[in-house]
Amino acid sequence: MIPVANIYYLLCYAWDVLDEMDRSQVDPDSFEMLPDLLGAVLTTGVRNIVKGGLHRHYMERDEPLRKLRGSPLFSESATRMEPPRAVLTCRFEEFTEDMDHNRLLKAALRIISRHPEASADIRKKARQCLPAFHRVSDILAAPHDFSRIVLDRSTRHYRLPLHIAKMIIADFAPQESESGKDFRGFDTSSSTTMGTLFERFLLRFYARNGREFGWRSSSPQVRWNATPRQGANPSLLPIMNTDITLDRPSRSTIIEAKFYGGGAFTGRHNQPKFRSEHLYQLYAYLDNRSASMTEADGELTGLLLYADVAGGNITEPWTIGGHQMTIASVDLSAPWNDIHDRLMQLGHES
Repeated sequence: MIPVANIYYLLCYAWDVLDEMDRSQVDPDSFEMLPDLLGAVLTTGVRNIVKGGLHRHYMERDEPLRKLRGSPLFSESATRMEPPRAVLTCRFEEFTEDMDHNRLLKAALRIISRHPEASADIRKKARQCLPAFHRVSDILAAPHDFSRIVLDRSTRHYRLPLHIAKMIIADFAPQESESGKDFRGFDTSSSTTMGTLFERFLLRFYARNGREFGWRSSSPQVRWNATPRQGANPSLLPIMNTDITLDRPSRSTIIEAKFYGGGAFTGRHNQPKFRSEHLYQLYAYLDNRSASMTEADGELTGLLLYADVAGGNITEPWTIGGHQMTIASVDLSAPWNDIHDRLMQLGHES
């Protein structure tokens, strides 16, 4: 089982909010449930925002009024000008806190305030934050709504609370079901959910922690070493997207990140075998990428890295078809410092 604190670290790396997390004054190791941990960070951040006042901006509004305000819109007012209740539609600017930043925070607070996996104390803290948002509209928020957010110097203190709100809305918002609305939880057993998180975490982890060694972490595509024949259509070849490519001064490593309940092995009758489809995938990346490399590009290696939750790490170095690759695992149930050291070791040695 992955400790809640470790899931939180994965999320903070993936969303690139580790610095803000360090300043949040919340100890991840003191929580057993993820909604409690996220709720604690969210409510702490929101309380700090509320102390200085919710951010406001000017918003243009059109509204039927009995008295002139701003610019009159006569065409829109034509049907409303009959006595005795004549009104005039006006366009004016209002200085308001009813803006996307605050709407999304309110939506996340409402989710935590009612989530069955959150403790009574965290639900209470979320409810206590809500009165400050009484002039902010309720919305049915979705993760894509956060793409509209633009932060500047005056709103940079919103950064961590908004990232936490996005995690909450993405993974804990209620969904419609036959019985009404069911609250979701973060599914650590899902290879899809955790696989995507593991990939994003590794990309950010090596970008952050490898900086002092001159490492660069990216996710480039690999071009096929292929030539179409007799009118073949090149667009039919699938795109090869690497999870992570770790570039160092004299060596590049293509990392394929995998999260499977069974880890690196499959097989029957107590005869474990490496997962062949994963080996084929990494080999294809190495074989096609090496075809376009020169001596100046340095050495190319591969790392097939599994997230393990059963305890223990494996390290299996191989040369297959002339390509150096390592099949390895990292135990996500271990203390976080051990995870950090293990990943840095693989970064140096693979």
